[in-house]
Amino acid sequence: FRRVLFRSPGKAYEVSPWEYTFASTPLLKAGRAKEAKVILLEGLTQHPGNPAILYNLACAEAVAGDHASALIHLRASIEVDAKYAAYAKGDPDFDSLRSEPGFPA
Repeated sequence: FRRVLFRSPGKAYEVSPWEYTFASTPLLKAGRAKEAKVILLEGLTQHPGNPAILYNLACAEAVAGDHASALIHLRASIEVDAKYAAYAKGDPDFDSLRSEPGFPA
């Protein structure tokens, strides 16, 4: 199997929003939420308002104990794409937020 990337001639390759999620997931699973957050914040600067990055950033923040930011980013991801509310309902990363006022799932 050979993967071919298509791009317009003269245009630089742009990193997909998913690449930031893929890079941060192993860190989050290894208990390195603050490092995962740094990667996701970088992704957000490149892809403002991307719901997947916002959601995963909220996961990292919740695990790191930054509940206020986690709630803000989780709500923002749901505003862009309502499916993230359903994901958050069963996501163990948000266990620490479930009793917080304003938890949107």
